[in-house]
Amino acid sequence: MPGTPGRSGNFATGQDKTAADGLPDVPAGISAGGRVKWFELMDQLHLDLLRQADQHQLRMLAELLALADTYQARVAADPMDHKTARLLLNVAQQVSRLSAAYGLAPSDRKRLGVPEQPAEPDPFDDWLARHKVT
Repeated sequence: MPGTPGRSGNFATGQDKTAADGLPDVPAGISAGGRVKWFELMDQLHLDLLRQADQHQLRMLAELLALADTYQARVAADPMDHKTARLLLNVAQQVSRLSAAYGLAPSDRKRLGVPEQPAEPDPFDDWLARHKVT
């Protein structure tokens, strides 16, 4: 499918931009809480999957995560606040759906073909190797 003038992606081939074209920018107008969550997401996401076009969904995910924190604090302060508890559940469901698109759960990473991160060495295993304890 050919590209569309004035749209993101490669005009000549209709392909999506590559990671080399740049990661999504921090969106203008994002809330303070959303900005914090944005940077947390950028630290957790597999960056080879991201494109500039993902900015809008990532912003929504960051804002939803910040909103979930707010609702969580309200429910913790007043467990009988059922209205806020329902809102929290709704936000959690939306976060779950958006998170799946970016491989934020193990099954999603497998589905997307994201390579596993090597496990960090266990300091105790290193100590055992140095001391040859059996």
